[in-house]
Amino acid sequence: MINPYWLILLYTVGIPAWFIITKHIFYRNIIFRDYVAWLTGPLLAAGILCVIGWGYWISLSPLNEWTPELKVKIAEYEIDWPTRYSSWEEDLQNLPSVCHASDANLTDSGLCFKWNETTQEIDMLTDKCGLHCSKIYDSCFVAFVVWATPLIVGLALIFCSFICSFLKPESSSNAPRMFFKVFILLLFGLWCTASLAGAGAGIGKAFAYFMFAAMLAISMILMATFGSPSGDHGKAALENFKNKIDGKENLLKSLLLVTSTPPIMFYFFLSIINQLVRRLRLPMSAPVEKEGPGSGCLTKIASTQLSNFKTWHHAKVLTYMMYWGIGYIIMQVIMAKLTVVLLSWLIEVTEEMNLVVVTFIIIAVGLALFLLPPVPGVPIYLTGGILIPNVGKEVLGGIAAAVSYTCIVSIILKLGACTLQQKAIGEPMSGKVYIRQLVGINSVMIRTMKLVLGQPGLNVAKVAILVGGPDWPTSVLCGIMRLSWPQIMLGTLPVFFLIVPTVLAGTFVWMAGLEMCSEKDIAEGLCEYLDPSPKYDYASTLSAIFLAGAATVQSGSMVVATIYLEAAMRTRKGELDAIPIDKEVEEADKKNEVTNIIRNEVTQWHLVPFIMKANLVLGASSIMICCYLVSVIGGCFEVFQLGGGYTFSGTLGGNVFNLFLRNGVIAMSAFVASGLFLLIHMKWTNKKVQEYVDSGKPLPVPPVPEEEVGESGQDTVVGSTAGKSQIVPVDLSPTSATLEGGDTTG
Repeated sequence: MINPYWLILLYTVGIPAWFIITKHIFYRNIIFRDYVAWLTGPLLAAGILCVIGWGYWISLSPLNEWTPELKVKIAEYEIDWPTRYSSWEEDLQNLPSVCHASDANLTDSGLCFKWNETTQEIDMLTDKCGLHCSKIYDSCFVAFVVWATPLIVGLALIFCSFICSFLKPESSSNAPRMFFKVFILLLFGLWCTASLAGAGAGIGKAFAYFMFAAMLAISMILMATFGSPSGDHGKAALENFKNKIDGKENLLKSLLLVTSTPPIMFYFFLSIINQLVRRLRLPMSAPVEKEGPGSGCLTKIASTQLSNFKTWHHAKVLTYMMYWGIGYIIMQVIMAKLTVVLLSWLIEVTEEMNLVVVTFIIIAVGLALFLLPPVPGVPIYLTGGILIPNVGKEVLGGIAAAVSYTCIVSIILKLGACTLQQKAIGEPMSGKVYIRQLVGINSVMIRTMKLVLGQPGLNVAKVAILVGGPDWPTSVLCGIMRLSWPQIMLGTLPVFFLIVPTVLAGTFVWMAGLEMCSEKDIAEGLCEYLDPSPKYDYASTLSAIFLAGAATVQSGSMVVATIYLEAAMRTRKGELDAIPIDKEVEEADKKNEVTNIIRNEVTQWHLVPFIMKANLVLGASSIMICCYLVSVIGGCFEVFQLGGGYTFSGTLGGNVFNLFLRNGVIAMSAFVASGLFLLIHMKWTNKKVQEYVDSGKPLPVPPVPEEEVGESGQDTVVGSTAGKSQIVPVDLSPTSATLEGGDTTG
């Protein structure tokens, strides 16, 4: 079966592809920067109109809201889901017997209900049939994608407008920095995706596909802009871009390959076909180059790009590919999947306990999870919203009071976790030079964060960082920078605006699963006849709305933080310069620069043995296969979420490994293999660097200012500045931090 989220991927990637093709057909003589500058306004206007139009359409009628009725209509009537879903019969057997059609009114789907196009309602064919039976369509993600298509289209258009604005000719000098900001925001979007993993309605998965497609779109635009410079303007733009990214080009190259290798391979395949057409001298085909690039099996542009690829630092690029992929899988599987399974198990274990015990367990488990770097806070708040109202509604006097109590517990939990992260982890780690160096304590960005977060009271930038930033890294960084604990706690209090909608979303997930009369209600004498229809038919819609609100608060906070940090860098330069430089870290950075240059030298592709080349290629290929299986191909994991009828003992049979389907097992095997290949490469690289240092050869260093020239009598190496040799002091002792703190990527 085709993955429904391909629609998001194809549309988001298809927009830049269409504009690139249009440019090459109709505007050959126009510089690409000028061409995309025309598109910024129209794309933004079209995107905003799509989003507003979609919202207006939803407000016109309750029938347009995402409800079980609409899900059934799209899945059954418009998609004919039973005939397209491979494991339909298996899911049908797992439904309660009351959801099956009787022999007298057997439907094509085998269900006790069907969509009536005339009345625009669901016809219940048996007395005991109810909306709870529509749970079988939860795997029909196509229905959600069809419903949300205008929103997806609008977001894709707005995103492309966002990128086009960075490529305007007047902003060319800032374009590299802007692209890095976009990539950072996309990565934070993946963090938000992991946070949404416990939700239903396909929101988290749709967000993940949009982020992945956005990365592909940026890669395509980068290739179109800088991949084949022609003329003085194109060469100057490429050279300016290389200068501005200042050694970070390998990060971009590796991200390009890990996300876009299949499209790139398809691109070169089309180039071969194009060249073949030219050799056959078919009508309207260009002549083949007689010599140089374009005279072989590839076109001139593709041949030039392939030649440029051969000059890359392949070992470093392949290693960064593994880092990107491993980080992505940690967020999308360990954070997004396994955390949800753990919390679902917790809900089952504690649902019969009293409120005091449940509160204590939620706080204890929440603190433990908060102390793990990859785990976000949203699933923890969501769990509280599901669990506490269930066990506390009677004691606290109703659902509203239970929700208020849950919000207070969640805020206490968040502040307690931030305190532990800052005081028990961050501050003790601040005494270690390696840790301060790792977080870039002397970088302009971190010093700006220190300036903003150190301000007393509340301000927009401070609140945006503390509320929107990843939980563990943000709080630990505050401890490493030794910021005022009371001021950080004060700045964290507005997390209330993230906690409230998340808790409400969890509560509505729990309410959506309540029946008018369950077997438990009959046993307690609350009703006489079993009625499995939903008690609160509006709950599932409100859950999706509040969860989307929480995602907006979290992602919007990080966007605001980025804007304010950039403004602070420009307008508060004097205050930034007044912040003292960490001399120990500065000295360690100098030593690491030496080590990193040695790493680059010993991992030059022609010096790497064949077996280690194969190790790198296999590692990068493994993680790429893993990422594409998880994000694009699909079929890796059992459909699972917090609440909504999904339970650890029922859905997964009490075994966490049942979460992984066949493709999931393959993906996780590739993930583990990639980690082993990366470990082997790091061990080999460290060994080669140590051999170079022990050999007594002169250690090359990057250019340094003249005032850093060493005094006589110190150990020295030869470097160069502006083409002139310089003598620079270097600590050659084996106990120095040179090997430990350097870039271990090879």
